[in-house]
Amino acid sequence: MIENCKVNYDGSNYLAQLPQPCPFKKGKTKKFLKTIEIPADDQATTTCENPQDDIYDEVVKYAEKARAENDGKEKKKAQTKKIVVDLKEIFNKLFLVNAGKTYNERKNAIIDGLRPYFENDRKTLAFVDMQLERVRHNQGQRNARLWKKLNNIPFNYFITVTYDSKKHTEESFRKAFTNFLKHAVYRKNWRYIGVWERGNATERLHFHALVYIPDGQMIGELFEKRDYSTKQKRMQTTIQNTHFNEKFGRTDFEVITTDNHLTECYYYLKKYMEKSGEKLIVSRNCPTHFNLSVFKEDMICPLENNEYKHILADDFKGVNADGEIIENITREKLLALADEKRL
Repeated sequence: MIENCKVNYDGSNYLAQLPQPCPFKKGKTKKFLKTIEIPADDQATTTCENPQDDIYDEVVKYAEKARAENDGKEKKKAQTKKIVVDLKEIFNKLFLVNAGKTYNERKNAIIDGLRPYFENDRKTLAFVDMQLERVRHNQGQRNARLWKKLNNIPFNYFITVTYDSKKHTEESFRKAFTNFLKHAVYRKNWRYIGVWERGNATERLHFHALVYIPDGQMIGELFEKRDYSTKQKRMQTTIQNTHFNEKFGRTDFEVITTDNHLTECYYYLKKYMEKSGEKLIVSRNCPTHFNLSVFKEDMICPLENNEYKHILADDFKGVNADGEIIENITREKLLALADEKRL
């Protein structure tokens, strides 16, 4: 028997990841600090369209000062002050400001924003390429964790909630709905993975989420409603919820029926997360794996190019930390044991 394996469901089989040494040591987050001089006056302008996307004033001042010097427009030396900035933080802000552009447009905009901080274009490009690779790697890790969570939990609904202006402002809707989800997890044992998103046409805030609602734990009543879809330009029948409609506005409940349907929802969430830069909102009771000890005879074979991950037999048995043998393993049983802190 091999102890302390990380067991998860991948959509078709259970996998066991054997204990292995950590490939890297965790350390402090690396910073790329640079001391710059900016005009000492308090006035600064911004090149961003939205105030919420504003790059802080010191950075804007420095970029404007650098452009003025390069254009030969600065006739007298102004009073300056020195500050220390983190170039990685500036990259992160530029990356978010230019969300929605194509990859090349976004990269060129970031290069233009960072060029004043480097001695030449070669060093600027090298820094931007390194940071883009970091973003790509981190996004890949987030997607892998999301995929594990989705398969470990038998989600049964994909919901979209949009607030009614007569009932909420954007701020009160975000706060009230977040509070509602916390109570649903604590009182009804709901599990959810969602993301905030704005409609392309109306820019109205709404929430997309995959939700697992145990039998008998639905809040409100589901009902069918037929109305006109302005997006699809035709009549449609949707499943809505009385409680959600009363408290927030409009809600759409889509029943998850197959694994393929779940995969479509995964790409849907992933698309909005990458498009807007919003972080996933995940309830605490959505594990990426379950800690179990497994028997060697239940390990069929290792995955290709990964000697630490093994495919498990369909009828495999596990042993929890208390030495209890668990048979007839299902996702529902593992989740219940995890909730009872028996894994």
